Amino acid sequence: MKRLLLGLAGAMAVAVMTIASPAFAESKGKIYYMVPTLLDEFQTESVNALEKFLKDVGYEPVTLNADNKTDLQQSQMNDVINLKPKAIILAAVDFNALAPYIDKARAAGIPVMIFDRQITSTKSDLRRSPAPWRSAKSRPTRSRRC
Repeated sequence: MKRLLLGLAGAMAVAVMTIASPAFAESKGKIYYMVPTLLDEFQTESVNALEKFLKDVGYEPVTLNADNKTDLQQSQMNDVINLKPKAIILAAVDFNALAPYIDKARAAGIPVMIFDRQITSTKSDLRRSPAPWRSAKSRPTRSRRC
């Protein structure tokens, strides 16, 4: 789990530096992380790693929990777009129900990084999915000797 989180933090570092401001300034602004739920360890540790990294590089992280409610996350996205943050990192509750909001954010000039979910019905500025071993289908099998 720690290896996954370190890899996640590294990927986030590259992603945030790519989608946000290219120059380091005193105050870089807010980056919103739209999390689907805080009920599982992966999501809570992702929030911790992301918030720590963003603070370390001068951004103000803001995490919004949708409590696994699509309509709540849609409303949060509308509110965040109106606030014009530096970027949005989205782990969608419903893969494609948030696609119009991604388009709306991008049209407003706000970069969107899709995280931990595959949203294929629209473009994003960056995508980051967890390592393939999260999927049982792609998990390598080990032979056991008795």
